[in-house]
Amino acid sequence: MRRIVPYFILFVLSLLIIIPVVASASAATRTDFNLHYKNALELPDKVHLAHVLYPATVLIYNKLIPNASAFSVNVFSMITFMSPLLLILFALLKRSANGYVRESAILILSLCLFIISPISIWMDDPHMTGYVNPTIWHSPTYNALRLFIVPVSLLSLRIVDGSRYRDVNQRIFFLLLTASLISLATLAKPSYLIALIPGLCLLVAYRVVKSQPVDWALLFLGIILPGAVLLALQYLVEYGDGGGIQFGLFTLLRLWLPVWQIPIRLILSLAFPLSVYVLYFSEARKHTYLNMSWLIFFVGLGYMYFLTENSWRFYHSNFNWTAYSVIFALMYASVQFLVERRVAERRRKLQDGHGTRGRFSMRFAVVACLFGLHVIFGIIYFFRFQLFPV
Repeated sequence: MRRIVPYFILFVLSLLIIIPVVASASAATRTDFNLHYKNALELPDKVHLAHVLYPATVLIYNKLIPNASAFSVNVFSMITFMSPLLLILFALLKRSANGYVRESAILILSLCLFIISPISIWMDDPHMTGYVNPTIWHSPTYNALRLFIVPVSLLSLRIVDGSRYRDVNQRIFFLLLTASLISLATLAKPSYLIALIPGLCLLVAYRVVKSQPVDWALLFLGIILPGAVLLALQYLVEYGDGGGIQFGLFTLLRLWLPVWQIPIRLILSLAFPLSVYVLYFSEARKHTYLNMSWLIFFVGLGYMYFLTENSWRFYHSNFNWTAYSVIFALMYASVQFLVERRVAERRRKLQDGHGTRGRFSMRFAVVACLFGLHVIFGIIYFFRFQLFPV
């Protein structure tokens, strides 16, 4: 029973976050929640809808609960994607902690990752333009995608970390699991996949040059094949009626921000993961998952800074979602790195007969303070959303 308690606590906390978010969004005249609810009622006739997972979930709940309000259906749909995300973050970090970090601390870390935001010193814009924000409350499709980002990134790690399989059955299991999650993530929103595939290809090319092992079957059958098929179909659906993609540096951001603010807002978005990598550089540069997450982040950031759509979707800033999704994975990878490092320190102290207690270093204090600032601004952003649900 004690094992279930933290999961129950996190589930209740997720409800305390989800219900106000949906209430604020549903009360506004024009929000993504109302748009996707309307889209869902038009399925399957609304054939131009590419990221269909959230609207399909809305439609299912609408059929299961007769006469339910749009608010109720959106709440149940958001719970379907957001509550498991919080539980998964806790389960994964708990596994990394391996009993060497208090469960209460892991619970708090999971909740912090769930709401973390940039250190947004310019708060005049409720859209937080120019910041790379891992937590976006107004988009139900992005919140559907967030459920899959970390699991997919960890499964992708198996391609390059030399993981072995017990037998053929386990290999098939991981192939099917990866392909399934890739498909669901892409149907939720293709934003993460379009950075993941080129990022993995770059990392695989580096490993080939270094004569290091690569799981080719997982790369091609688990990620590239299902991902490429779905991306091709989504491209035809989205751009079949005209339009496309164009290249240009800061094309959209320059319309709303002075150019000199863009790198500052990027640094404020990256303060915690950047401090982790810089202050723990000797260890971080050897951490495969952290380096993979950074590489995929830079690919995703390129979409935000260099690409726009040249149709009526120009002002939708749809390529920003890629940057938001990859920084969420990077935030998690940075926290996991610190947890694993803490575990290694405590194991070493036990082996030396010094117990598990010890002082925190100055560099840990710095990264903890920056992490705390991200969380504080995440809380501020959550309450601001109640006033400006955009």
